[in-house]
Amino acid sequence: MVSLHQSKTPPSIRPPNPPTAMSTLALSISDKPSVTPPLRRLAPHRRYAMKFLSLPDELLTNISDNVAPGDLPNFRLACKTLANIATKHFGAKRLAHRRFILTEYSLKGLVDMTAHPVFGPCVKSIMFGTDRTTNQLEVLMDALESRKVTDHTEKVRVLQLYRERWDQRSAFLRSSAFGMLVDAIRNISSYGTSVSLGIFNDVRNEYRNERFMPGYGSFREYEGLPFLKVLSLHASMFRAIRMACRIANFRPQLLELDLNGQEVDSGMEPTLSRLLLNEGRLQSNLDACIRQGSVDIRVLTSLNLVEFKQRSMIDERLSAAEDCYLDLRWLGQPMVNALFALPLTHFRMESCSMRPSGIVKVLKAFAETLQVVEIIDVAIFGLTGFEPTIDLVLRCLKDDLHIRTLVLDGIRLWEDDHAERPGMTVAKGRFWNGQQQIGAGLDVLLGFDGFGWDGDYEGGWRKEAMRNEELRIQSITYSQHEHSMDYTRYLQYKVLQDRYLENWERDFAERKATRERAKEAMVRVEAREFSA
Repeated sequence: MVSLHQSKTPPSIRPPNPPTAMSTLALSISDKPSVTPPLRRLAPHRRYAMKFLSLPDELLTNISDNVAPGDLPNFRLACKTLANIATKHFGAKRLAHRRFILTEYSLKGLVDMTAHPVFGPCVKSIMFGTDRTTNQLEVLMDALESRKVTDHTEKVRVLQLYRERWDQRSAFLRSSAFGMLVDAIRNISSYGTSVSLGIFNDVRNEYRNERFMPGYGSFREYEGLPFLKVLSLHASMFRAIRMACRIANFRPQLLELDLNGQEVDSGMEPTLSRLLLNEGRLQSNLDACIRQGSVDIRVLTSLNLVEFKQRSMIDERLSAAEDCYLDLRWLGQPMVNALFALPLTHFRMESCSMRPSGIVKVLKAFAETLQVVEIIDVAIFGLTGFEPTIDLVLRCLKDDLHIRTLVLDGIRLWEDDHAERPGMTVAKGRFWNGQQQIGAGLDVLLGFDGFGWDGDYEGGWRKEAMRNEELRIQSITYSQHEHSMDYTRYLQYKVLQDRYLENWERDFAERKATRERAKEAMVRVEAREFSA
């Protein structure tokens, strides 16, 4: 008899758990020797990027400072780290000199930029466009006719576009434009930085084609218009800027007028007079800059300074001085008369070019008050026989002025065929103080007929030319000339050629000796060793 206590529990009939991926992996790993899994490889450009970003912030900052202004936007878009590193350099190189127009979109950008804690202090100059689309029906109809638009529906569409732009701009000007302008200038004032304000023509008619000089928002404003016809409001824009400055208690470093290379014709002369003149004279306590093409004409009454200088931007390479020609007649006679009436004591001309007569006219205009003259990196054009040469400038400095400081550095004399030669260096690194040293130095430049000049204009090519002439004469043989002369005439011809070469060599030796004497005289001037 079998006891119930001896009975065994029947085995479970539940099937075993199915193998899982993890259990299978665990079994496979446990059955194999331990192996370290290979590291995941990064793409080469990602490896280099990680190494680049691991550099110290100071080094990254120096790198961003050397990035070209045009490449900075892409540099900042690479990653957040580089965007933060390059923020200040981006502001200094890309936002220092900006142009805006009087539209809501443009002025909102101005207010946001000046309110930015990093970008705001980087601003150095702000220019405001003076043009707006016209509402003059006659002007628009003439433009349509000149473009041979005959479809009535198209004419109505274009006129409606101009009417909408006019109404939109007028509504903004009446409502919030001036308030936004004041807000932006207040933002600038809060940083305590020196900022110039001014106006420019954003649209210029030239040979019946529109030349576009855009500001921020210009493309958005003029988008969709088949042509550009505008009104220029120089005076009202200038008044708005000065009024906003008074409200914000801000004195701009300069008030600028950018003519975009235009000459001041009879139509613009009254406008320019209203902007800068008061009863024919420049307004008192006014520091102004008139941009004439690539040259800035700066009148700084606070420093008693007038300056003609090639326009330059941050990190922008200057053009050759001879490519930046200045003629004051472009300003119009009222402005020139007002300029010459100022009792200025300091004249500086840098990185531009003029005719000798033009420079002399400026120097004589300030002859009674001028104390300091600086002429640096200047090309002086001269037409031998037609236009007085540089001697006219040097004699004016010596005889017509009574200055106490004269700087002549990098002055070159150019003739009309200047494209074939680099110009003749007249003076380089000459810094003279006191009328005695100035007079003695100018005497050397004038008294040695140019041989006291600092350039070596003739030495190299004259030596080479004489050597070539000597080789030519040595190679002459009778066989070359027997068809045109007998042997006796040939010998006479050889004698004449040898004599010509001797005279040339003698002249060169005399020139060299004269130059050496001039250099010795200039050394004495620099050492302030003057003869009694």
